[in-house]
Amino acid sequence: METRPVDRLLVPVDGSAFSEIALHQAARLAQRLGLPIAVVSYIDTSAAHDAVSRTLRSLVASLPPGLRVDVRVHEEGSDVHVRGYVAERILGEAGDDTLVVMASHGRSGLGATLIGSVTEQVVRLSPRPVMVIGPACPDAPIDGGAVVACLDGSPLAERTLPVAARWAAGTNAELWVVQVIPDDVPPADDERYLRGVAAGYSPARADVLHGSDAAEVLVEFGERGRAAVLVLATRGRSGWSRLTLGSVAMNVVRHATSPVLLVGVDGADELAAN
Repeated sequence: METRPVDRLLVPVDGSAFSEIALHQAARLAQRLGLPIAVVSYIDTSAAHDAVSRTLRSLVASLPPGLRVDVRVHEEGSDVHVRGYVAERILGEAGDDTLVVMASHGRSGLGATLIGSVTEQVVRLSPRPVMVIGPACPDAPIDGGAVVACLDGSPLAERTLPVAARWAAGTNAELWVVQVIPDDVPPADDERYLRGVAAGYSPARADVLHGSDAAEVLVEFGERGRAAVLVLATRGRSGWSRLTLGSVAMNVVRHATSPVLLVGVDGADELAAN
């Protein structure tokens, strides 16, 4: 095993089925890499603290044995309803060595927050990569497949490559670099481009994919290639379709059956420097 891509996982949960799936995915990853997990929840009433703690501990008890799990319930008062507050608290609790793993949808069963909107805020504000478990992602292992770096021809998107490469090395997975172009665009230039960028991360594979809907193509590729994780930038402009890669990333999250590692420009810089 190469150096692990992170040293700890932080999993915010809200009692919803979606956040439980995110926790189960994180638990399998933690078990595989020997990582500790911090399970956190934010509530707006002290009266619910004991009930929430019991619920979380019951949930943690269903995880694979042997995991190092720290359960934390934070009483935030009415501040939990202030837009961006919980996201900032989550990021404040996540250190430089921590991967935040979150669900992208799900209403709170504990009365804390809407985990989907908080996830979007965490992704937007985070200086580090965030792993997002979308609603189509099954409660199944995330290992055993390739790490797929999804580019769009822009220099900004290329800055996710060190993140994807480190994740592939740390999980003993194959690195696959792909780009989606429209059906009517000749692939020659894009193939040369992808081979060129992938050459810096040998033995990475490179493939040009075709289709008018980049998100749909990436989701299908992930399913067909059994991707362990799809890695996308949250900012950047496509060299061919002129679409914002951030919107493509969000559509991939909604429909992917694999976890999605979202990397902002700052997040790429942060992890590449470590």
